[in-house]
Amino acid sequence: MTQELINEDVNGIPATYLVNVSNSGAAVSLVSWATDSKKYVLYAEKNGAKDEGVKQRLLELARSIPAD
Repeated sequence: MTQELINEDVNGIPATYLVNVSNSGAAVSLVSWATDSKKYVLYAEKNGAKDEGVKQRLLELARSIPAD
């Protein structure tokens, strides 16, 4: 994981939260993180830049997943 992209954490593990928006306006918001044995990616086809609730819901879901 690129150090410059780390902007969140999931249960103390460095994580990245990104929002990608296409030229047509379609958006995907995602959070990703990794442990020693697994990589996790959760995404929603919503614009988290326009709706802060998207980010909060993704992070809540990520933090509810038990660490391996």
